[in-house]
Amino acid sequence: MSVRDTYDPGVSVAGAGPPLVCVPGMDGTGKLFYRQAPLLARDYRVATYALRDSASEMKTLIDDLASVIRSISPTNEPAIILGESFGGTLALSLALERPELVRALVIINSFPRFLPQARLGVMIPTLRIFPWKAMTLVRQFTATRLHSRYTHRHEIRRFLRLTTETTRRGYLNRLRILTRYDVRDQLHQITAPTLLLAAEEDHLVPSVEQAQYMAERLPRATSRVLPGHGHICLIAPNIDLGSILDEWQAAQTGQVLQVVHEPRDATLQPVSLHQTGKLERQFDVLVNSIRSGATWLTAGVPTPLGLQHQVVLNRVVDASVGQVRGASIQHHVFGQVDGHRFEAPDTGVEGVCPSAPKA
Repeated sequence: MSVRDTYDPGVSVAGAGPPLVCVPGMDGTGKLFYRQAPLLARDYRVATYALRDSASEMKTLIDDLASVIRSISPTNEPAIILGESFGGTLALSLALERPELVRALVIINSFPRFLPQARLGVMIPTLRIFPWKAMTLVRQFTATRLHSRYTHRHEIRRFLRLTTETTRRGYLNRLRILTRYDVRDQLHQITAPTLLLAAEEDHLVPSVEQAQYMAERLPRATSRVLPGHGHICLIAPNIDLGSILDEWQAAQTGQVLQVVHEPRDATLQPVSLHQTGKLERQFDVLVNSIRSGATWLTAGVPTPLGLQHQVVLNRVVDASVGQVRGASIQHHVFGQVDGHRFEAPDTGVEGVCPSAPKA
């Protein structure tokens, strides 16, 4: 039996909807998506899997990823490929080699070329002789630099347990792949919509700089900085990739209910919600945004779901009494806006968004 035949990707699938594959980073296990996979499964058919430890070429990993996509998409529907760190390099490589398999890319804390290469020249020979079981101690000592400031201690302990499954062989092979990986001159060929997420406090990879570099060269890229987060950010309690994808895809289609606020904390980000009819989720996200510091709501809602969204906004204000200075509606279709009342004279549709008392 060949080495190829003994590889088991351990594909785990959850949820229903468009296919989405989570590509792991250097750990290669796929198990560090444990927090994000259930959040993504609210809207997608989500697959996690393990990388082949024996793979010494990116081409092998591309073929494996293509097989995973086909396994969760029997109708040959292209998938959203979500890659974290090393997984981002594989996702970009797949988009170049097999673009027909890719609906969209989500690249997290990754890069088109690992720099400086001299670091790999030191790491590879060191890890060949380093006591592998001691890697857990190394990860413990570097936790404050690698993890997000928001990540709870019990999550870091879980991370340490799960990464004991990473093998020396797999880790070294992936480092060797990075010595040959360079897609900088090919980024312009990737036509899939791409969301670049970069942790602000990434001390392992200059993620913000790399995201900016790629955003300038990818034809359909959007970049977003994750304030206060480190390289290992997907186990942090305040990262919800499901909601982030909702906001991004809403902005892509223009069907958006957007909260634009004047935050007391400059690190807060506006929240956008798309018209999926998931009113309870929209309500929760809006309320959380307000409670985290929003002081003003402005909603732009394309018809015909305006009244449904109006119900959401009414409930948001009711639930946030004392925390919102005011709320106003600006409707892209309605012909008149008067204070907190809006109406469309040519349709007879009207509604009211009440104000909450000032804090």
